Amino acid sequence: MNSRTSWGAGMGALITSLLAVATGSAVQFQVATDKTAYYPGEVLNVLITATNTAPTEVVLEFSDSSQALYSIDHFYWLPDGAYMMNTSVTIPGYGSYTWSIQHSWGEYRLPPGVHSVTGEVIGYGSAGPVSFTVLDSPVVLGDLLLDFDHIPGTDAPLAHLLAYEECGVEFGMYAGRSAVGLASTSGDHWLDSGVCTYPTGFNLFARLQRPAYGATVKVTAGIGQYISMLAKDSQSNVIASVTSKPTTVPYHFSQSMSLRAAQPIAILEWWPSDPRSLVGIDDLWLEANPAPILAVERCAGGVKVAWPDSMPCLGLEMATNLVTGSWEPVATPPGTNAVILPPVPPGEMRFLRLRVR
Repeated sequence: MNSRTSWGAGMGALITSLLAVATGSAVQFQVATDKTAYYPGEVLNVLITATNTAPTEVVLEFSDSSQALYSIDHFYWLPDGAYMMNTSVTIPGYGSYTWSIQHSWGEYRLPPGVHSVTGEVIGYGSAGPVSFTVLDSPVVLGDLLLDFDHIPGTDAPLAHLLAYEECGVEFGMYAGRSAVGLASTSGDHWLDSGVCTYPTGFNLFARLQRPAYGATVKVTAGIGQYISMLAKDSQSNVIASVTSKPTTVPYHFSQSMSLRAAQPIAILEWWPSDPRSLVGIDDLWLEANPAPILAVERCAGGVKVAWPDSMPCLGLEMATNLVTGSWEPVATPPGTNAVILPPVPPGEMRFLRLRVR
C-alpha cells in the first residue's frame, strides 16, 4: 500500500532522529522509517522526502508512475508503482513532498536484527542509509486473541500474518490459488479467503503449534449461508464441531461461534454451506487450557472434590437450590485444588461449580 503526502516547509519531529541527506541542485533528499523498531509483521513505512531549498517551485518529471523506491540491506528493492504513464510532482518554494511506501513482509521477511534502508527519487537523487531494528516476536503464553488488527501482546498494527505464525498459528486455504489475506470493513481488519478452485471451493484453516482446547470466533459468509467450524487432532480426526446461523449481512461479523475439545486441537477449519460463498473470520480466541473437570470420590469423612492443578485461579462454590441460585464459596486449604465435603443429609442435594476466585 502506497500513499503520498504533501508536506509544508519543515519536516517536523517525525524524522529528525533518522535523517540522511543527499544534496542535488536546489532539492535535498531524505529517507526515514516511521519508527525505529518493529515486530515481525508490523506495519513498516519507508518515507522518502524531496525538499525544495529554493524560493521558486520545482517540478520533478517521471516517465511512469514509479517515482520513488527503497532498498533494504542493499539487495531488496521495492518501487512505489509501475503504471506506464508520464507523471510529475510539483514542490513549492521551500516546500517538500514525501512518498510513503509500506514494506511488504510477504515479499521480504526481515529477520530480527539491525537493518539499513536507502531511498531514491528515481532520476533525481537518493539518500541513506539509515538504520532500523526488527525485534524478536513477543512471547504470548496461555490464551491467545488474534484480532487481525494488532500483533498479539502489543498495540503494534498488523501488516502480515507472519506475526501470527510466530505465535504458533498458521492460516491458509485448501486448494486456494492465492494466499489468504487481510481485508478491512470500516477500518476493522479480518481474515478473508483468497481465490479458490472447485470443487473444493472457499474455506479457511488454522494450523496450531501451540496448546489449544477451545476456540471462539466471529464469522461471515454469503447471504443465507452458514459456516461450519471443525476442530481436528494431529491425525486430522474431527474432535469437535459447531455450525453458525445463516448470514444476513455479508462482511459484517454479528455472530460468534465456539467449540471445545477434550484433547489438543491441531487444526481449525471453516467451511461455508455453499462452496461458492465467501468465508471470513475475525477475533479468533484460542483457549490454552482444557475445560476444568471436577473429580468426585467417596472418602473417610465425606466426599473429596478436586479439580486440575493447572487451574489455580478457580475456586469451588456450592448451592443447595438451583432455583434460588444462592451460591456460596467453599473454603479450600491454601495451595490445594481439593476439598473434603461432609456427607449430604438424606433427602437433600448439593450443587457444585467452579468460578474464578
